[in-house]
Amino acid sequence: MITRLLEKFHIRDPASKDHTKPIDEDCLSCKLVGTTTFAGLSAYTLHQRTQIPKVKVFHRGVVAGLSLIFAGVAVARAAI
Repeated sequence: MITRLLEKFHIRDPASKDHTKPIDEDCLSCKLVGTTTFAGLSAYTLHQRTQIPKVKVFHRGVVAGLSLIFAGVAVARAAI
């Protein structure tokens, strides 16, 4: 059943015996949109960190960590 769903949504190559191989990679515009979206989200999150009072060290650290995660996803999206 899962194989039929994957074939229906063209996630895997139905003719191939290796069902782990994707049909093709994303187009350039898809990569650019995804990369800029996560990079912008990272910048926005880092900007929002400045709005948190300096007394709340834990909260500022969590927001900075989220910003780094979003930046890492942007880099990974550009590379994959």
